[in-house]
Amino acid sequence: MSVVIPTFRSEKHIWTTLQTVEDELSNIGRMTEIIVVDDGSPDGTWNVVSKWIAEKGHRSLTKAIRLRHNAGQHSATICGLRHATGEIVVTLDDDLQNNPAEIKYATNQLLLTNCDVMIASYERQSKAAGRKLATRAVDKLNNSLFNKPPDLKLSSFRVMRREAVNRIVETRVPEPYLTGEIFLSTARVSNFDSTHMPRIAGKSTYTLTKLISLLRRVVVNYSTRPLRWIVHACALTSMVAAFISLFVVLSALVTSKHVPGWSSTVCVISIFSGLILLALAVIAEYFAALIALLNGRSQYDIDAFISNLEVDNS
Repeated sequence: MSVVIPTFRSEKHIWTTLQTVEDELSNIGRMTEIIVVDDGSPDGTWNVVSKWIAEKGHRSLTKAIRLRHNAGQHSATICGLRHATGEIVVTLDDDLQNNPAEIKYATNQLLLTNCDVMIASYERQSKAAGRKLATRAVDKLNNSLFNKPPDLKLSSFRVMRREAVNRIVETRVPEPYLTGEIFLSTARVSNFDSTHMPRIAGKSTYTLTKLISLLRRVVVNYSTRPLRWIVHACALTSMVAAFISLFVVLSALVTSKHVPGWSSTVCVISIFSGLILLALAVIAEYFAALIALLNGRSQYDIDAFISNLEVDNS
């Protein structure tokens, strides 16, 4: 079994998280490993992880990966998945809000079903109002783009079979979205009941701004719908423009009166100009994503790799 933990700005609590996870894994009774991915933290997170690994007597193989730049939670998690070797792979947050004591239960639930992936479902989860709204938007987007069942809940606590992980890590999208990759790799996804725990320290670094940015990346990298929306909007606007032009011409022929119409002209020009700029902005986003893909831009850049296997053999 492998447990993947992406981490960012967690120097105050990552030691406790790693120790708690290892304690819980020792009760499972099989070969286990922990893969912690430091997503370019600007604080002392890497130093704490390095010191924890340097201690001898660990009961699980632990691999630590430091990324050169902050690549985002989804890229960091996929990095960890690529280094995981277990037949069952678990993903957890670094703040113990995903309860490590439930790893064994979640694994058993997965093995009792034919599911490839099971995701924690929380009865209660504390979030700010703005973040709740953005989370609902992401959920609706998943329903629409990836055919996610509306009643399926999403979280970062997941248990996955090796076959699903192998398909997921094949993605070459420069800014991958792990949830989308899961639904693209398998339809056999379900929930298991879990308890959302309070944070052990600090506050979440997954802000409303990051969620909005995630929405943009998901739409651009996994869908062409905005381009279709622009086509429809342009077609509708063209029809409106044709009616306006016809009305102006007929009015001039019938009434034989000169109507300056300066205000209406400015309004029409402003509407058309705004639509053109919006279309250019959407197309620019797709061009940027395409250029990143064609240039072979990596999803992340590994700066360092250590494991306690090196310490134990020293």
